[in-house]
Amino acid sequence: MQQLLLNLDTGNAPSLDTYLTGQNGEVVHLLREIAYRTSREHFVYLWGDNATGKTHLLKALSQFSPARYIPSDAPETDFSYSPQCNLYLLDDCERLDSQKQIAAFNLFNQVRENNGYMITSGPCTPLALDLRDDLKSRLCWGLVYQIKSLSDEEKNGRVERTSQAKGIHDFARCATLSHYPLSTRYAFPFHDTGRARPLFPANKTYDYIAFAARSSAAKTGACCMTKTLALFDLDHTLLPIDSDYEWGQFLVRIGAVDKDRFEKRNAEFFAQYQAGTLDAAEYLAFALGTLAQFPRPRLNRWRQQYMDEVISPAIRSSARNLIENHLKNNDLVAIVTATNKFVTEPIAKAFGVDHLIAALPEETDSGEFTGGLIGAPTSGEGKIAHTENWLRQMNLSFDSFDDTYFYSDSDRDLPLLSKVNHPVAVNPNSRLTEYARTQGWPLMHLFHD
Repeated sequence: MQQLLLNLDTGNAPSLDTYLTGQNGEVVHLLREIAYRTSREHFVYLWGDNATGKTHLLKALSQFSPARYIPSDAPETDFSYSPQCNLYLLDDCERLDSQKQIAAFNLFNQVRENNGYMITSGPCTPLALDLRDDLKSRLCWGLVYQIKSLSDEEKNGRVERTSQAKGIHDFARCATLSHYPLSTRYAFPFHDTGRARPLFPANKTYDYIAFAARSSAAKTGACCMTKTLALFDLDHTLLPIDSDYEWGQFLVRIGAVDKDRFEKRNAEFFAQYQAGTLDAAEYLAFALGTLAQFPRPRLNRWRQQYMDEVISPAIRSSARNLIENHLKNNDLVAIVTATNKFVTEPIAKAFGVDHLIAALPEETDSGEFTGGLIGAPTSGEGKIAHTENWLRQMNLSFDSFDDTYFYSDSDRDLPLLSKVNHPVAVNPNSRLTEYARTQGWPLMHLFHD
């Protein structure tokens, strides 16, 4: 067996031009604007797995003076604000000790007072970090972006281009990198079978890492919280679409309902929803009345087709990851939506969420829909009432939890957002954005569709 050491390091300082953008084009564009101090956004938090390039991006920005890169092990003096510096780049926030957390909190406040810029990073969303609450709230100032890993094709392309540049033209193409992060440097052994194997499984040096020995279990993930309730709105929060409206459009497309009459009415309700004037009871009478027109087996077949053609393509990894962070911490997770249970039940399952609080259609003993609604709508104040009832069935209440989260995009959810102690405005509409900023609530963007 012949082993060759392939060093992918170019020897140059990290730059935005050498960063492999992949699916991160939007955040790289924003960082360029910050580099030239033309961005309206002054605070950005980057999160993602190891070796997605967060450190590369922060170090690249440090080339745009006056700027200061601050690793987690930097001396506390580096956390001091200076009038001569207007861009601060704080890396690996999860590793800050108690004193540096205080220093970082103070730095945030001084940067904001002086209209400066601050970019921070960590392995998971700010609210999932095991840090001081006041620092976590500062990390949520501005925009929160997940840095996404490269695809297999992008990883292999990078390695093959670099190996060719170094005169190696017969790279082991059959090596699959999907389970391993692509860091700046790799050590690849070449075997006559063409399969990549660990070079030095126990090698812990920075320069040459045996990539095949790196397990996903080694990724930083010490972001645990206890006794936590995490609630999620669905439409435009976890999904970039309105599942109820799209269900109606799906029925029109497959010819199940009269196109002109139904599409017009569906569009009227959607416009009212966007304007904040929707009568939930009136809309549910329309939506559930539509379900009652068809036998349940046919509806079930249509719903599966709807999931395959409309919902599954709309589910973003950023939304999945947000939920998975809570589930991995053994938090109690539920989706709370104004849309009816028939439409949303398989969507909740697709996200891996067992608990769904949704408008409940009335059914006959044989499972057919009657067109009626059981109980009150699950919107506005109704979300609180239904959530409290759900918790009560488990002998729980909001007070049973140390931390309660609700993620929503809409000001119509202000009652429940105000009920929890960690409200998060996700992809917020203009009214919620304005209100969240006055309250100091974190803003999060999972997608920009």
